[in-house]
Amino acid sequence: MLTAYGQDGWRLGDRLTLNYGLRWDAEYLIRPNGKLGQRFTDQWQPRVGFIYQLGTPGSQKLFGSYARFYEQFPLQLAQAYYDNPTDRPGRTLIIRYNHDPRVDPSGADTLFDSASSPSEIQPQRDLRGQSLDEFSLGYERALGRQFRVSVRGISRSLRWAVEDAVNPATGKFELGNPGRGNLAFTPRAQRTYRALVLTIEKPQGRRFSFLTSYVLSQSRGNYEGLSMEGGTTANIAPTFDVPETYPNSIGLLANDKPHIVKFSGSYRFDFGLTVGMAIAWMSGEPRNEFGQVFTPSFGAYNVFLQPRGSAGRTDAVFDASLRLTYALRPWGRTALWPKVYLDLFHLGNRRTALHFQDLHYLETDPDGNPTTPNPLLGRPLLFQPLMSARIGLSLDFGVLD
Repeated sequence: MLTAYGQDGWRLGDRLTLNYGLRWDAEYLIRPNGKLGQRFTDQWQPRVGFIYQLGTPGSQKLFGSYARFYEQFPLQLAQAYYDNPTDRPGRTLIIRYNHDPRVDPSGADTLFDSASSPSEIQPQRDLRGQSLDEFSLGYERALGRQFRVSVRGISRSLRWAVEDAVNPATGKFELGNPGRGNLAFTPRAQRTYRALVLTIEKPQGRRFSFLTSYVLSQSRGNYEGLSMEGGTTANIAPTFDVPETYPNSIGLLANDKPHIVKFSGSYRFDFGLTVGMAIAWMSGEPRNEFGQVFTPSFGAYNVFLQPRGSAGRTDAVFDASLRLTYALRPWGRTALWPKVYLDLFHLGNRRTALHFQDLHYLETDPDGNPTTPNPLLGRPLLFQPLMSARIGLSLDFGVLD
């Protein structure tokens, strides 16, 4: 991967400051035989922001920014589509070295050798990297000498996604940009995030500081993103694999949490004790109603029986953690300042269920109607973590008088 980046700032008078930059990334996926699998060389990422001082300097400001971001592709994509030498098309080979194979390619142990990967594909000239655009605009104001309040709007939109799907004409998997080029037969990948963020802050003071925020947001589309779509199958998730998964797929995404409230702060006592706390409350996530279809060549897929994210929500989640830190006297003339601390995680945890089994039907009849109800429907799959504690010691290096 190659990266180049430049940035600069320009101050226009006493009130307006402009910051701007441009980043360029080029990523090359190389096959085990040393040949090029795929290149992404048009990943230009402009960045621009401004700050405008209003009223008395330092009392209030208007600020905004725009930026474009590209994904750095994980190895899963390269392994699935470009890990196939020409003498072993469609096979995956995983080998282990106890030394650097670039110095000595001999002495490898075979860990896995299977014909499980898609057939080797040639580099595509029109394949674009996965990217998104982000806009933000905000206003901040000082209240007296100790507090600051701000309001900020954020908009993020997916531009391009990289995924695979089964081409109905050939019955084989193809890699591309959904809804475009060789994957024009699929829906276009969509994901938008809109948020309004309100914050109140008391910056670090002699004793007390805190930051609290409220976020009103919506996340909508048909593509969850790399960490959500199949977990370890980033860029080769089942989202667009077969046409049966397309209906009802646009709606509220799993990370849609309309209301989030957070507080973090600390108070330092004169006798060396500092108490810090972090509290969060957030809306539950959208739930779905799934059926299941079976494809002879590619197995079972979940399908939306009603629009994505419209089958209710999980319960709201509350979480709180506490840290107590006590500063001891320095150790002799060593300039070491020891601190002992106690962390308490997930205080008052009610073991709220975070995820549920949403697969309603296990089969589909010849007419496409869902059949065979799932006896595990509605069973919790993941809970909040248990309360836990941690005791530790840290050493800070200081200078003695």
